[in-house]
Amino acid sequence: MTAAEALIQRSEKRGIEQGIEQGEKRGQIQAKREFLLKLLDLRIGTVPDTVTNRISRMRSHTRLDALLEQVATATTLDDIEWN
Repeated sequence: MTAAEALIQRSEKRGIEQGIEQGEKRGQIQAKREFLLKLLDLRIGTVPDTVTNRISRMRSHTRLDALLEQVATATTLDDIEWN
C-alpha cells in the first residue's frame, strides 16, 4: 500500500467514525425530544402543536435536559420556561 492509499484509507475511516458519532448524537437528541413530549402528555395532558413543533426543532442536549427537569415538576405549560 502506498502512502497516499494509506492516507486515503485513514481519512475514509475517520469520516465513517465521525458519521457514526453524529448519528448517535442525533438519535440521543431525538430520544430526549420524544421523552419530553411523552412526559408533557403525562404531566399536563394534550400537548399543543405549537409546543410539539418547538420541541421538534430543538437540537441542544443542554436545553432539552433543562426542559425535562422543568416538566418533571410542572403542573401547567405556564410553569415551564421556554426561552
